[in-house]
Amino acid sequence: MAQNKVRDSKYELIRILGAITITLSHVPCSESALKINKLIHNFNIILEGFGVNIFVILGAWFLSRDRFKPERIIRIIGQMVFYGILLDVFSFLLGSKFEIKTALSGFVYWFPFGYVAMLIATPFIERLSSKTNQIIILIGGSIASIVTTMGFVWPDFVLIKLFSKGLFIGPVWFIFIMICMIELHNFIEKREIKNVSIYLIIFFALFISMYAIFSISHIYTIREMYSPLCFLSALCLFIYMAFLPIKYNQFINSIAAAAFGIYLMQTHRVFRQYVWGIIDFSALSETSIYYPFICIIELLGIGLVGFTIDKYWNYIWIRISNSKIYVKLVSKI
Repeated sequence: MAQNKVRDSKYELIRILGAITITLSHVPCSESALKINKLIHNFNIILEGFGVNIFVILGAWFLSRDRFKPERIIRIIGQMVFYGILLDVFSFLLGSKFEIKTALSGFVYWFPFGYVAMLIATPFIERLSSKTNQIIILIGGSIASIVTTMGFVWPDFVLIKLFSKGLFIGPVWFIFIMICMIELHNFIEKREIKNVSIYLIIFFALFISMYAIFSISHIYTIREMYSPLCFLSALCLFIYMAFLPIKYNQFINSIAAAAFGIYLMQTHRVFRQYVWGIIDFSALSETSIYYPFICIIELLGIGLVGFTIDKYWNYIWIRISNSKIYVKLVSKI
């Protein structure tokens, strides 16, 4: 049976940050606008992997503290199908052919697939010893560093091609983050973190380094989610924000509730074909001075749509999770 629990607003603020960074990374930029707004565009591009890491770090942090709940998987799959059907209906109304197969499958996308894989793997990961986790972190971090570095000298390196496949790197990287967060949780329990400001300084140092290197070299591996600069900058910002003395804020929590759905929406063809397409070829996008404003409009527009759809999804989910059939099903899992 569904229960309303009070969410910590500081974590919800992190969730909002993840949605903002991913939204900005998807804003298109025409060639003419790119000439003058190159610095802004480069900034948006490096936000994608960073935003994904923020989302997964936050999810893994809660999983490392709570027991495994099968209903989380059911809810995510249900949300994917709900958004898929709803947005396919919108797409049909806009003139596209309605495809029942696509609608029922929700979002054939690597992110939700990887996230569900992390949820399924959680009970098995929890059985690993701390020493085993540390070995995995050492090996995984080394491989990620090698792949990132090889992007500068050997772009066709076999692991780079493998890591570019979302259905592979998604589950693997998300499970790796889960292991990292379990060890971080163990570390924080044993040691008191007093000076959290140092993590904010480290975040800026890593993020600015990533931005500068990408702007100069345009090597994409430096801004991928498995890049040490990308992952560690997201982790440091998370640690800093997790210790902020933020009181409960209803506005923050309400906006954050739609964050996951906002991420899902941007992968759907309605946004790829219509929203992104209209903006990319609009007169405004051809005028470089308007590009920063387009980014702001995108954030507000998608946020509003996501918030509205999420309200309907929550209503449906509460009805489903309170039904006798659902309660009986979950009790047997």
